[in-house]
Order: sequence, then structure tokens, then C-alpha cells
Amino acid sequence: MIAFSNILEDIYQRLRQTILDSVWVISKRTSSGILVKDNQLVSENIENPDEFTGNVLRTLRNTHHGYLTRGDQSFRPSRYLSLIDGNTSDDFPTLSLAWLLALLESPEALIGNPS
Repeated sequence: MIAFSNILEDIYQRLRQTILDSVWVISKRTSSGILVKDNQLVSENIENPDEFTGNVLRTLRNTHHGYLTRGDQSFRPSRYLSLIDGNTSDDFPTLSLAWLLALLESPEALIGNPS
């Protein structure tokens, strides 16, 4: 499980770095993270690299599947999509298979004890 965990960590690190490198608006990069507009598009908040990466991936997934429309003003995916050039790591498709294998190997280690 440790070797598999290390492989997953490497995949996540490459994915994280690729997304952070895809931020093309240089002024939005800070030493603490990435500046992202709030939901009302009034002010900017710093999102740490892990939070930003997760939000970008969620936005890419949701827009790809059509979960968001022009009428959806609550999440405003454009505040993430406008900051990046769209690159993701080549390992990205590997994550679903890795999660499945990890789940089969040890459900408790991956998702905890459901009881």
C-alpha cells in the first residue's frame, strides 16, 4: 500500500504543478497561492495551491459535463477558467483507475470506516 500511495502522491504532485504552471495571469500568482475573485467578483482571495488545484479540477469537470450554465451565478466558473490556459497533467486520466485500485485494496484506508 505504501508504494501505491507514493505513486498516487507523485501523480497528484505533477497534476498540481501543471495546473499551477497553467496560471497565465502572472499578477495572480503569490507566494501563498493564487488570487481568485470571490463569487460576487468584487474582491480577490488567496487560495492555497491545493485548494486552487481542487477548485480548477472541479470547474473543468463541471463545465465539461454541462453542470453549469450561464444562469448559474453561485459558483462562477469563469473566475477559475479565465486564470488558466487549460493544461492538465498527462497522468490525469490515471487517477480514476488508481482510485479504483486503492478502493479495492483497502476501502477503509481510502474512504474510512463507513460505520
